[in-house]
Amino acid sequence: MSLVKLSFMNLMRRKSRTILALVGFAIGMFFGILPTFGVGGIFAIIFAQIFKASKIAALIGTFFTNPLTSPFFLSLSILIGSLFTGIQYNPDLFLTKK
Repeated sequence: MSLVKLSFMNLMRRKSRTILALVGFAIGMFFGILPTFGVGGIFAIIFAQIFKASKIAALIGTFFTNPLTSPFFLSLSILIGSLFTGIQYNPDLFLTKK
């Protein structure tokens, strides 16, 4: 048995509410990133049920990375990255036609 699988099984045996909520949220984030075309929330709830994780946390996780909120998080990532690196972001580089 691999170390990752063994660690996951050990965490799931503990049945801690915090761990179950975090696993549910991670499942939701996973399906929020995938292009599931509106059914990511349903998939997240189904997989949270399979893994006995928090279904509410899974549903909340899908809201953070869906197509409606992705432009906000992408813009925030670019802003924070430019602050850390000191490189000025120029959106005209991507908008000009060649």
